Amino acid sequence: MDAPPSSAGDWSGFLIPANEDEVLQEILISGGGDGASGERNEILQTQIGHLLGGIDFGEDGRQVLLLRPSKEQPGFMAYYQDQDGGGKRPNKQNSSNNNKRATCFAMTCGLLNARFVGDVVVLKVMPIIQKRNPGECPLLSMEQLLAACTTPDVRPDILVKLVGSLSSSPSSSSPPLQEVPQVIEDAVSNNYNDRAVLKKFQDVMKTRASFVSEDEISGDFVSFVDSEGDAFDIDDDADEDDDDDDVEGASRSSDADGVQFTVTRVPLCLHCRRPASTLCEQCEATYFCDAPRKCREEGWSHDCLCPTWNIYTQRRSALSSFPLGPWTKNTVTRQCELSDEPYEQFLNKLGIQRDDKSWWKAEFGGWLGGSSESAKLVNLDEAYSYSQGFAPITDIPAQQDIHIDELKTNNWDDELGLRRLSDWREYYELRGIPLTSPVSLLLTFPLTLYYAIVEYGMAPCKVARMMGRPLRIDVVGVEKELHFLPLFQEVVFLLPDDLHLELVFVVRPDMLPESMRASDSKEHTIKFGEKLQIRVLSGTYGYSLDPLFDCGRSGSPDMVVAFNAGLYAYESWRSVVEFLQRNKSAIGVFTDYNEWSGVQCASLGGGESRKSLTINPFRQPRAMPVYSMNLPQFSNGFIYVFNQQSMQD
Repeated sequence: MDAPPSSAGDWSGFLIPANEDEVLQEILISGGGDGASGERNEILQTQIGHLLGGIDFGEDGRQVLLLRPSKEQPGFMAYYQDQDGGGKRPNKQNSSNNNKRATCFAMTCGLLNARFVGDVVVLKVMPIIQKRNPGECPLLSMEQLLAACTTPDVRPDILVKLVGSLSSSPSSSSPPLQEVPQVIEDAVSNNYNDRAVLKKFQDVMKTRASFVSEDEISGDFVSFVDSEGDAFDIDDDADEDDDDDDVEGASRSSDADGVQFTVTRVPLCLHCRRPASTLCEQCEATYFCDAPRKCREEGWSHDCLCPTWNIYTQRRSALSSFPLGPWTKNTVTRQCELSDEPYEQFLNKLGIQRDDKSWWKAEFGGWLGGSSESAKLVNLDEAYSYSQGFAPITDIPAQQDIHIDELKTNNWDDELGLRRLSDWREYYELRGIPLTSPVSLLLTFPLTLYYAIVEYGMAPCKVARMMGRPLRIDVVGVEKELHFLPLFQEVVFLLPDDLHLELVFVVRPDMLPESMRASDSKEHTIKFGEKLQIRVLSGTYGYSLDPLFDCGRSGSPDMVVAFNAGLYAYESWRSVVEFLQRNKSAIGVFTDYNEWSGVQCASLGGGESRKSLTINPFRQPRAMPVYSMNLPQFSNGFIYVFNQQSMQD
């Protein structure tokens, strides 16, 4: 065992007992001064073994890096007893010894597959430039540790609800806990970046495999590899002979990285991924198999998320409420959360059919890559008018600019020089659309983009006006938006005449419709009057396409936007995240379907990005089915921002 660095010879940290009736303990281990490294390691092993019940840590102990220290921020190393005699997985049969709090702490650091069994010691790993005694460098108060061991979502409102009641006695005059230290705020982002470095390192090592011995690999990287392989159980509890193709309505597909996944149309057990219909009694946010299967018991790590997901499901009513006509009652029913069929039936009653050529065709069939049935219907040469695109719906916005006097009638922001829109009702009234019209089902995309410009684009709007150029926005991860590009005229109709817009829609090669693949040119430009130019490009943003030079301009975009992105779920988004990390002048705005996905994705931008996550008032007024869980799910449901700027910036 390698001791975490400590120039003064002491180690500070915490003991997290598996028994939840036992309190968390702050610990300080003396390292015996400036003795030899071997002696200090032996002292550390002995004392950690004592804390873990008197085990011989050299024989029965394991360690795992939870968070690597940065130049200025400390990290965490976890120590625990090997529960299965030297194997790599914790003993799944000893459920009474599952350490939910330590597992939750690892999840808070962004390690969602962590599973700890038995007591766990977590020691602080000193920052690289830190020279003081760890005892002189406080990391977490006991309240903050309790927060990180209670919920992986450390946003202030969640902490108040879940941790405030736990950490403050009724007679206490201290306010509820609302913040955790920066090291916890940014842990998910830092671990995500570490994995990127590790992947690049591993790729290099593969090419040198015939020439490099294992001893040449640095200990730091070995520690990180150990953390990925030894302490984390990656949903391998289901029987090995499970065949997803046996699931009714399921089919196999692959993502851009060649990883196979299953597309299903039935709710699945969170633990074993078999069809299931019984909701968790506490949060009603996920499904488990019924007895005699023991999925709820064996999937005990859900307990780390259950209280948080319970808060999310309590927002279902608010998310399902729209200031529109009674028609929205038909698009947010429980049946809509279980199947696409009720929504298709709703559209059929409006005279909208699956084989229509209008923009409504985007609402049928989903998008499963450039060769899918939906993608085959894309024709960029069809620049439909509003009346053609919305047909057969006739209660639609006028296809023209809004006069500046109308924009200034209400909620005009003089400093920004833009009209703020608070919700769908205000937009409908501004555009003279009856509340009975369902056009918001399609307009969620342009209205979300407009909302992003107004809420987060104050600084770039000012710069664009000062320089006399359009506002530059790159829309990445484009899929179904290709069906209705002319609809994005609605954004400039809402903008004053002194602000023009340049949109670059970037389509990943595997998502490119076959009609565009067959074209000699992988670029398509459409101009809508003087205020809007749309350019469609094929490539991987940040890799094959350099955002600074390959998007038809010289210089960085003002904003990068992606609808329903799922940054955390797909490796193909890493280049976008890395671009925004390198280019702080570019503002990134993303939406996501549900709150848990939004929290994880926003966390990649650090604590401030996670805090920015909020319900999007221009989400699609339709509850969507989600088969892997039962959280409220809406297209463009939640919105968050990377690199948020103020006018002073």
